[in-house]
Amino acid sequence: MNTRMKEIHDVSIENAPMVIENALKKAGLTMGQIDHLIPHQTAKHSIQLGAISFEKYFREKPGNVVMNLEETGNTASTTHFTALYKYLCDNRFRKGEKIMLLSFASGLVIGVIIFTINDLIDSYGRTD
Repeated sequence: MNTRMKEIHDVSIENAPMVIENALKKAGLTMGQIDHLIPHQTAKHSIQLGAISFEKYFREKPGNVVMNLEETGNTASTTHFTALYKYLCDNRFRKGEKIMLLSFASGLVIGVIIFTINDLIDSYGRTD
């Protein structure tokens, strides 16, 4: 199978802000209220370009854009869960923080989940 990856990436980055904006509106939040944005871990350059694009579009940025590529590489459909697990184990989340998972499926499907971290962190040794 051959793809035109650059074109797929460009279309994803171009259309993602509208999908994100819709999710933020439904959650009653702004991008600046997102504490951790966990994008699909495709490539360092893609994540950095996406973060710049989103900051320009929303005129604000999330608190932290998670990147764990050096440790895990692109783990496809498990990318978000490996990043969540690492952050939980490293005690990098605080109760009440807003987490956004941004998913791309081959650059053709874009999905967003926003949630507030809760007592889950207690299962990983955190007590505050």
